[in-house]
Amino acid sequence: MFNLHSSIIETYEMLRCAFKDKIPAEFYDGILLTLLQRLSVDQTVDVVAGFTDKAYMEVYSDVKNIQTPIDEELILHPIKILLLSCGYSEWLSTSPYQNNFVPSYLMRTYEMLKCAFPDGLANEEQEVLIPLLHPHMSNRSLGRVLSALKKEEYFMAFFDAYGFNPAIPIDSNILERVKQRLVDCGYEDWLSQDV
Repeated sequence: MFNLHSSIIETYEMLRCAFKDKIPAEFYDGILLTLLQRLSVDQTVDVVAGFTDKAYMEVYSDVKNIQTPIDEELILHPIKILLLSCGYSEWLSTSPYQNNFVPSYLMRTYEMLKCAFPDGLANEEQEVLIPLLHPHMSNRSLGRVLSALKKEEYFMAFFDAYGFNPAIPIDSNILERVKQRLVDCGYEDWLSQDV
């Protein structure tokens, strides 16, 4: 099993209860649609990638290319029947903590940042952190880890990352302090690996 974020472990367990070790091929698209009722695309992909042998990007492509509509009686109804005995009603009634969701492929980055900023991230530190991470991450990935770190809405952190301007001067004292905190938490190793 992949290192799943705690906000989606209950979903994974529900699927494990209903389908044991493998989602039947004929239910695959229906499961994706069922999960998307409550989870974000990233969360849905994380669960299914952790539950199947498919790679993260393959499942992501499947979600983006899902064919709708799906036959309610033939596909969705049997899925819901299987899931009902595994906590489906409770699962639907709870709200996932999506704003602070970090997909498994970004957990290493998030853990490094939590280590470096255990008490949270001040705005002045974020202004220096973005230029250090931006060359190695997409705006979306950077926004996702920043939103979780700062416990703010994803779209706000995404726009911070998207609005990064390398021409704006950075305070060298803050830069050195932030960089040292990152180095102490594995930044150099992080740079040497794919993000």
